[in-house]
Amino acid sequence: MVSLLITTGYLKKVLYLSVPKAIFNKNLILSYRIPKGISGYVKIMDISGRCVSTIFNGIGNGELEKIKWGNNQISNGIYFIQLRAGSQRVTKKVIKIR
Repeated sequence: MVSLLITTGYLKKVLYLSVPKAIFNKNLILSYRIPKGISGYVKIMDISGRCVSTIFNGIGNGELEKIKWGNNQISNGIYFIQLRAGSQRVTKKVIKIR
């Protein structure tokens, strides 16, 4: 589990990314939270830095979101899940194997 706490003035905003299994073979379950009113995205990048999937791109609602990503057409390899909100970023490495 990866999380980053951002404190701005008197407000505490939490940027959160959780990936229970770093190695997967079919689907990967991930949870994320982008603070309410903050522009951000969740993207999956391959090892060369190419974006292979955009999970979310917009304004955060502050709620915990949970999604399933992956299928048989994604090749084996190393991928990076990148969550960005405002100027903050969290990245998690995952490995797809068959």
